[in-house]
Amino acid sequence: MFWEDKWCAGGTLKDKFNRLYALESCKHVTVGTKFSQPLLSSSFRRTPRGGIEMDQFVKMVDDVKEVILSTSEDRWVWDLENTGEFSVSSIRNLIDEKTLPLTDYKTRWNKLVPIKVNILSWKIMTNSLPTRFNISCRAICEDGGVILFYAGGSIPVVEVGFL
Repeated sequence: MFWEDKWCAGGTLKDKFNRLYALESCKHVTVGTKFSQPLLSSSFRRTPRGGIEMDQFVKMVDDVKEVILSTSEDRWVWDLENTGEFSVSSIRNLIDEKTLPLTDYKTRWNKLVPIKVNILSWKIMTNSLPTRFNISCRAICEDGGVILFYAGGSIPVVEVGFL
C-alpha cells in the first residue's frame, strides 16, 4: 500500500505526510497504481494548498522520485541460507545460537531412548533444570510469586501456581 506500508525511507508515508494522507480519497491505493497516475496528487480530494500541505507534497515528490518499480513478480527471500530458500535446519541453528548457552557440544537427540530422557539430559547439560537456584535466577519467588526487577529494587507482581 502506498500510504500504509514501509516501502520508502523514514517509515510510512501516512505518518510522514499526514496532511497529504488526509487529502487522499483512495487511502488503500497500491504503489503501482499511485505511480501509474499522471500526478501523485491526482487522487487527492483537492490540490494541496500553500504552507504545510505544499511543503509536505514537495518533500513527498522528492522522496519517491528516485523509486523505480520492478516488473518482476514479488517473492520471499530467506536470509539465513545462501540459496535464499527456507530450511528448518537454518532456523533451528538460529534459535540455538540465540537461546542456548555457548558450549562445545551440539544438541543431539537419541531416537532409541524416550523423548523425556532426551529432554532431561538436555536440561542437565544446559543447566536448566528447575532447581531452587535456577528458579531464583529467573526471578521467581520461593512462595510462587513472580518478581519484577527494576532500577529501584524489586516488587512481587503476580502469584503463579506450580502443579
